[in-house]
Amino acid sequence: MTSRPRHDPSLAALATVFTLALAVVAHDAAAAGSPGPSRAAQKRVVWALLKAPHPRIDGTKLQRIGPDVQSILTEAITSHVPPDQAGRRALSLIAWFPTQQTWSVALALLEDTRTPTETRRIAVGTLARAFPRRAWPVVERYLSDRDIFLREAAAYAMAHIDHPGAEGRLVDLLDREPEIAVRDAMVAGLAAMRARENGGDSADRGTATPPTRKRGRAGRAGKGR
Repeated sequence: MTSRPRHDPSLAALATVFTLALAVVAHDAAAAGSPGPSRAAQKRVVWALLKAPHPRIDGTKLQRIGPDVQSILTEAITSHVPPDQAGRRALSLIAWFPTQQTWSVALALLEDTRTPTETRRIAVGTLARAFPRRAWPVVERYLSDRDIFLREAAAYAMAHIDHPGAEGRLVDLLDREPEIAVRDAMVAGLAAMRARENGGDSADRGTATPPTRKRGRAGRAGKGR
């Protein structure tokens, strides 16, 4: 007997939030007699998504909100130091906007050792997803970081990197990596690269992120490079 798939209420909630939010934008634009939504209306939509459960959304949907989405996401990231939960979600979503502003914001958070490790993990993934070629030297550096959680995040990020030396570098480091979580991430990165070489789909820019980690005993291995 085939079991019925379980209903995920969080996904339904997200769909409802997005649909209602777009309706608000359309209503505001119509009321103002303008061809597009105001920044205030766009901001309400973006913040509704950032606060919704499991806000997985692709770039096409984000662009439907309006032209100011990237700057609103940037504002969400930088309005708290370090970024709060909404800011961290915005940091992941901003990968859909591969501009110099995205590069600068994500790189600054990654390189600042005062930034919490979980935020730095998201930042390295955002750089790789938004800039699969440009981010190679940055991600490659963090494959050898003293912090195992950053090494793990960099290994996952390699799934998005487009560089001829990326696969060989992962293979070389895999043989010497002492932590099983990092080795598992390297294997996942290699599998994604090889799937891409064989004509498979590349990793999703908006969803392929490392698992959330809480710093415990292993996290005291070291910080920084």
